[in-house]
Amino acid sequence: MKSNIFKTILSMLIVISMVGCNSNKSDTKTTYNVPVQDELPAVVSVEALDKKSHDLSYQKESNPDLDAIKSQDNLLQFMYYTANTKTAEEKSRWYISQINGFYQGMVLSLGPVETINGVVKAGWKEVGQNVATISITDEQITVGNIANNPSFNYKDWGLGVDRYDPKIQEDIELIRNTTVDVKWWFFKASNNSWYIINSTGSSIYKFGTASGQYNWQKIDTTGETLEFFIDGDTKKFKVLPENIAPILSASTATVEENATVATKIGTLTISSIGNSAITGIALSGTGESNFEVSNDGNITVKSGASLNYETTTTYSLTAVATNGAGDSNSVAVTITVTNVVDMVPVLATPTGSSISENVAIGTNVVTVQTNGVNSDENLTDSFTIVSGNTNSDFAISNSGVITTAKVLDHNTTASYTLVVKATNSAGDSTTVNVAITVPNTPNDSDNDHIPDAIEILLDMNSTNSDEDGDGVLDGLQLTGTHGDTFFDKQWHIRSLGTLVNGSGVSTIVGNDLDLLDIYHRYMGYNGGNPIIVQIVDDGVDADHEDLVDNMDLSRSYTHNGSSNTVGDPSPLTLDDTHGTMVAGIMSARAFNGKGVRGIAPFAKIAGSNWIGGEQWSSGLDKVWLSGNGANEIAVSNNSWGTYITNNTFYESILEQGTSTLRDGKGRVYVIAAGNDRENYGNSNISYISNNRYAVAVGALKNDNTHASYSSPGGNVIISGYSGDYYQNSPTIATTTVEGQSVNTGDINEKTTWSEDTNQNYTFAMNGTSAASPTVSGAIALVLEACPNLTWRDVKYLLAKHGKRIDSTNSSWVENSTGLWHSSDYGYGLVNPKGMIENCEGNYTNLGTIRTSEVTETINHD
Repeated sequence: MKSNIFKTILSMLIVISMVGCNSNKSDTKTTYNVPVQDELPAVVSVEALDKKSHDLSYQKESNPDLDAIKSQDNLLQFMYYTANTKTAEEKSRWYISQINGFYQGMVLSLGPVETINGVVKAGWKEVGQNVATISITDEQITVGNIANNPSFNYKDWGLGVDRYDPKIQEDIELIRNTTVDVKWWFFKASNNSWYIINSTGSSIYKFGTASGQYNWQKIDTTGETLEFFIDGDTKKFKVLPENIAPILSASTATVEENATVATKIGTLTISSIGNSAITGIALSGTGESNFEVSNDGNITVKSGASLNYETTTTYSLTAVATNGAGDSNSVAVTITVTNVVDMVPVLATPTGSSISENVAIGTNVVTVQTNGVNSDENLTDSFTIVSGNTNSDFAISNSGVITTAKVLDHNTTASYTLVVKATNSAGDSTTVNVAITVPNTPNDSDNDHIPDAIEILLDMNSTNSDEDGDGVLDGLQLTGTHGDTFFDKQWHIRSLGTLVNGSGVSTIVGNDLDLLDIYHRYMGYNGGNPIIVQIVDDGVDADHEDLVDNMDLSRSYTHNGSSNTVGDPSPLTLDDTHGTMVAGIMSARAFNGKGVRGIAPFAKIAGSNWIGGEQWSSGLDKVWLSGNGANEIAVSNNSWGTYITNNTFYESILEQGTSTLRDGKGRVYVIAAGNDRENYGNSNISYISNNRYAVAVGALKNDNTHASYSSPGGNVIISGYSGDYYQNSPTIATTTVEGQSVNTGDINEKTTWSEDTNQNYTFAMNGTSAASPTVSGAIALVLEACPNLTWRDVKYLLAKHGKRIDSTNSSWVENSTGLWHSSDYGYGLVNPKGMIENCEGNYTNLGTIRTSEVTETINHD
């Protein structure tokens, strides 16, 4: 390979010398496509060059062109060759410049001058006088008046040959007469030296002194730096050693798993390409098919690559670079695959949990559920609590179960937001926030069915269960400052087996909502931050003696046409008593020396008289979704309904309310199922009660069978108490618009007790309109105990803990979850006690809603 090396070196030197020819060029900087760097890469083979394309090259052998020049009669001063003039006729020509008196500076070109009998005759043709411009590779060289330009130095041109200069003739004769096999020769102006190279390109000789004699001396140019004067600058080039192969450096690269095709991941360092251009770089080793290397050293991801961090993290390959001369070299290439978090554990985000203070250490709080990781990676999940674990109060197992690690105290820390991280064996991880609330567990120190906090609020003695000493617990008192006059008539709260209205039918002991045990801890007061319930109806008498202390006027609305005004929600007419009755069932104030108590007697009431007005859609949007303080309203009671309609307005609002209110946990919308059973009605066609966002409520008599009017339907979720008709059944005792009841007359006229002298109460409330607020009030107590429940959790707990009553009724059906449902009763009688016991225990909130679509073609033929 040695001959190719030196031929290449020579060809490059020839090109470089050409640049130095332009001492008389124009002011425009001449730029040549010649590598200029500290090392001269051998990239071109001499055989590929046309010697005539380089003005500085010349062959020793006889040349017809040179013979033509020598035979010229003109007085020649200079000769030069250009390989590429601008016009085809002048392409690849020798030019001569004469110095002869009048013809001083004349430039002639050797080429075709005439055609005789079809034979082209060559000769010298004048192309310029005095000043001529010759195009050389599209650059301009001004020949000018050479005789008057003494600063012109032919040696700077290298091949500018003065035919009559004896010294030049001697130099040429030295070359012609040497015994060395000469192929190429060139002149180096910087040291006034001639160089020759033999025909094989294997040796370089320099003419100089040896033992005092001038002669041709073979020189070792390996590693030598030769300097050439080029365009006013000195450039340095190093002569390459023989048998040169590409020089490579060990390389490393990094790529992410699953990188796309053609992604550049690194560069193979090529210090030298060797004695000719690199024609290919091949990779070998396990996994080499994933990568490829371009001739300039760029390492990229190859088409069809399969990179997986979990399978292979490092590829140790060998790169072999080969040049055009066939020389090659190899180097190690290390490619590291980095992990991409593409298979993180999939977590079901808990929406929150509540755990009572003072529970035993190790009590289960909530489980962070994971659906695992990619099965083909065979990974194992682990869980850690990375932040939010104040005082290390909680621990978590590798299966995601969070337990108490210390005894919790509401007064120390009332709530936590734990950041739980799930990590798989590949190191992939994800986090989820877990909200845990530690409610201030109400204590009933004297066991009188009144939480201590409420006794303190009312300036009662929380350590004395019978303050007036009459043998009746304070929480059951009917008389005195803190009694509730008609509480013993409210059989739906505590059934005593007595008469409660004029029907003559006694209640049944035990057939009630079983609330007394709940009242030891919960009555809607919520530690001074009362639960807020809403009544959307024909109005609520906001000044009623048994409601006024519980009214929340900042969240209440009155409606007049399209106008919706925050404030007093009282009925628009005195006859509109329905909403006031509903309000009393839910939240009439307890222990105030007045008539009745609500199921959640210290909850706040947000009222609305929307049903009593023109029922503009903007008004319903206000009370159901967008009104003042809407986010904090926990339960909305709607003891009314609609039938068939194609308007989706109602459902749209319910959907938004369940997804956004209560900080995303959703408001619970309770809807009456309807009172049309006797007319063969069905709640399934009641638009607002038959949708996924509603809790549809059926009505029960005191004997735990459905009321004669209660509309059945597959949409019914739960049942509450109402009684049948007050003439034949115990019905619900509650408030009414003050002065609008009747305390005298026969059974069809009298609607309140004789003791109700101001006629502010009634014993005649019934219908699913009465049953719905018994469920709404019960839900308010549940949400006081477990505030992190979502609306879906509430529906689930209603279904799970509903009491199966009237078990011989043929409508009961066991579903696929093991729960019993009836079109008459839903999942049974509402059971707030069971719901609270469940949600305060080891309860995990339901996950996000999953939906599916089913397409079915119906044949109408």
